[in-house]
Amino acid sequence: MSKRPQSSAQRPLKGRDYRLETCFVGGKMKHRRIPLIEGQPVAEFLRHNTDDSFLAAESHFEILHERECERNHPDSESLFKDNDMIPL
Repeated sequence: MSKRPQSSAQRPLKGRDYRLETCFVGGKMKHRRIPLIEGQPVAEFLRHNTDDSFLAAESHFEILHERECERNHPDSESLFKDNDMIPL
């Protein structure tokens, strides 16, 4: 018995790694490919391994905003290390 040919979502791209994600839309199963770089999704890889000038040039402003918020707001844990009182 012959196998049925793979759909385009299941067929691997030449030389690329990807993760196949399955979801249900309208009661039907859909597959989508999430490209991977070094085992991480592309957005996560960019978030950890790029500098701000590259992100600005490539219009990844949401990642820049996340980094800006992390720099401006100290961790809540570091506020409570000195004493157990809540800072006002």
